[in-house]
Amino acid sequence: MERNNELEALRAVGIIYVLITHLGVFMPWDPKWQQVLFSHLQFWGGVDLFFTVSGFVIMRSLLPVIGVTKTERYWQQIGAFWVRRFYRLVPASWLWLFISIMLAIFYNEHGSFSSPALNLMDTVSQFFYMANWHSYFCATQVSYCGINAAYWSLSLEEQFYFILPIAIFFLRKRLFWLCCALIMIQFPLYRPIFSALWLTRIDAVLWGVLIAIFSQSPLYTRWKPVALRSTPFRLLVTGMLLLSLAVLARQESIPFFVGMLALCSAVMVWLASYDEGLMFRWVRHSRVIQWIGSRSYSIYLAHPIMFLVAVEYCKDRSGGAVGANDTFRILVGGLLLSGIGAELCYRFIETPFRLKGRAIAIRMTSEPRVIAETTVSP
Repeated sequence: MERNNELEALRAVGIIYVLITHLGVFMPWDPKWQQVLFSHLQFWGGVDLFFTVSGFVIMRSLLPVIGVTKTERYWQQIGAFWVRRFYRLVPASWLWLFISIMLAIFYNEHGSFSSPALNLMDTVSQFFYMANWHSYFCATQVSYCGINAAYWSLSLEEQFYFILPIAIFFLRKRLFWLCCALIMIQFPLYRPIFSALWLTRIDAVLWGVLIAIFSQSPLYTRWKPVALRSTPFRLLVTGMLLLSLAVLARQESIPFFVGMLALCSAVMVWLASYDEGLMFRWVRHSRVIQWIGSRSYSIYLAHPIMFLVAVEYCKDRSGGAVGANDTFRILVGGLLLSGIGAELCYRFIETPFRLKGRAIAIRMTSEPRVIAETTVSP
């Protein structure tokens, strides 16, 4: 799939929302501005935006295999796809899990990094792609988690990557109707944060799959919302969508807020899928936005650890406690360290291993371009 700058801009939005929602973890004294912000808005819907982008990009890359009728040839293509996904996602995630264990051992005088044992438990759960269930058992106090709670979404995506090709093999073009049915079943459900239904939700991903399939239909071009080429109307719609993503994440809004979040994310991905500036006419070409979007996966992995490095540093300075006086240090220090860590990870882990995965996949198939290279973030 060719690079889509507008989807990269959506990834940037997603990771910015995630960073905002995690500020309360790193600054538990709850500064006044944070109280005001979080009393009206919540930003964890950035993950659902990631899910929808992921579903769209992955399904677009798999569309060519729907027509492959020979079983051996089909699984050869899917094997190449799984290899690409492994090398794209796993090395970076294992690196940051390893770093979390090392910091818990060597830079943890004040306990900011939990314990080596708990971080190791996080690592094992992610190794088996079960971190979402690990998070559920931690939330219900059946088990205990370290500092790597954010890996639940990565495990859910990896489970999706495994199941989707199997579903395509058996259903082919009927996959569209299965996705519709699963979305309809999930849409009205009340799914409190960190409940089992919340941690296993796939409707946002399925919306992305539907949009990818729909993009092959003549109706996709016919229904292009060209009215959004008008700057005032585009700004209004984009602003309403971005605001809705934050308002709907407040559980008090409506009981089926998760289903509405997925629908809101789907509308945004549908508009961005045209890559014609129907959401971000100028912003999508911003170097800063493109940098954030392209590094969003590494930022997602790095930021919990890097912010905790800033927290531990402030605890060292103050003798073990942090408070309002440390807001600036933690906020600026965490952001700078996250950016540096993400850039290093992207350059020296993500990119080399992605290229290695591509090379292995090419050797596995005689038609290396059947499954296109993709760039997916949590």
